[in-house]
Amino acid sequence: MITTERDKYYDWRLYSMFKKYSRALFYIMVFLICSALLSMDSVFASIMQNNKKIKHPMNNYYEKYNNKRINDNNKHKESSARCSPLQMSSDKNVADEIKFLFDNPPIVETRYAALMDYNSGIFLYEKNSNVKIVPSSMTKMMTTYVVFQLLKEKRINENDMLDVSEKAWKTGGTKMFLAVNSKVSVKDLLLGVIVQSGNDACITLAEGIAGSEEAFVGEMNLQAKRLGMVNTKFLNVTGLFQEGHFSTTHDLAILGRSLIKDFPEYYSIYSRKEFTYHNIRQSNRNTMLGENGVDGIKTGYTDEGGYGITTSAVVNGRRLISVVNGVCSNKARVSDSMKLLGYGFNKSKSIVFYKANQVIANVDVEYGSNFSVPIAAKNDVQIVAPYQSISEIDPTLIDLKVSYSNNITAPVAENHELGKIKIFVRDNMIQEIPLYTLKSVGRANFVQHLVQNIEKIFFKKSIYS
Repeated sequence: MITTERDKYYDWRLYSMFKKYSRALFYIMVFLICSALLSMDSVFASIMQNNKKIKHPMNNYYEKYNNKRINDNNKHKESSARCSPLQMSSDKNVADEIKFLFDNPPIVETRYAALMDYNSGIFLYEKNSNVKIVPSSMTKMMTTYVVFQLLKEKRINENDMLDVSEKAWKTGGTKMFLAVNSKVSVKDLLLGVIVQSGNDACITLAEGIAGSEEAFVGEMNLQAKRLGMVNTKFLNVTGLFQEGHFSTTHDLAILGRSLIKDFPEYYSIYSRKEFTYHNIRQSNRNTMLGENGVDGIKTGYTDEGGYGITTSAVVNGRRLISVVNGVCSNKARVSDSMKLLGYGFNKSKSIVFYKANQVIANVDVEYGSNFSVPIAAKNDVQIVAPYQSISEIDPTLIDLKVSYSNNITAPVAENHELGKIKIFVRDNMIQEIPLYTLKSVGRANFVQHLVQNIEKIFFKKSIYS
């Protein structure tokens, strides 16, 4: 490209102009930048002061949610001040004792809870489960348990008519609305206790069967001891507050399981949603019945104990039992119960290792007509495992150990306890199941006895070792 003298001249003029006005251009640019920054700062300040100018459409939802949450928290604090169950007063500053088998346990409002796997009896979750509580009307589970036992033993009949005393008629709290000096069948009284939570029905059953409430309560405590409810003491059949009448969520779960297991022919009454007596229809206070597999068991409420409920549910053939107590509303006890049941069903499953009466081991028998005797569990040996396939379960998580004596001498009776199988989860024993002989073993005859003695003399051990 050829550059002329004229081109050189124009280049020089442009350079001279830029040099002359460059300082002014610099100040103009600085001024414009500062103005822009000041303008943006005023916009931000306006947004901070009045967020109506720039606001995301979803902010309305979040604002309402946060306000509702603040209000709910304030209401909860107010209700907690008003609702202070007796069992909370002595340990409200003590840290909660929470035990759980699997990760990510639920966060529940109640301070007293338990979740049990029905088949194995293993507790999946416990929160202060051995702290003594006021069981309120959940007491009535034991009242019906005693009646069911008497019906099963045919010591009483469903059609037996019992007298309604003045004491029963005057009893406060929830009622079946029995007429004084009337006669009511055992069957109707059970429906009154279970569906309507009738205190008058409880007293009528106790007095009609045992002669007095005190005598009936004695039987309730005997049954509690037999079932292993070590932190329970009943003083009445209704659950109305009485100093010294207590239980725990752990014990109530045991009672719920025993009620279902021991009396399947009567347990279906607990799923009844309503019952009408003398043209007075009353609904079951268990509002969860029929939802998410829930088929029982019993609610409870007193001013001293707060709201509580023992719940049982079946999903895909598996049953769980949950207990909560000491919350301040029916909504809270329902919510906590569903959280616990959801945790159990979604986080774990039952695995059967041995079927009922399946041979687990053969125990040597000396001087017996048979060389050994088989032992087994009376019920399925199950373990609760994380919700995954058996091949994926960490082998260090679960361990089963069988123990029995090797020094058994004939004769051995059938159905004789001869060993135990222990189940360990994370090296902690969570269940111990007795093992029983499946058949009897008689004494050895002369030849068998002689052979065994020769074996002992020459080989220094039993022929069956």
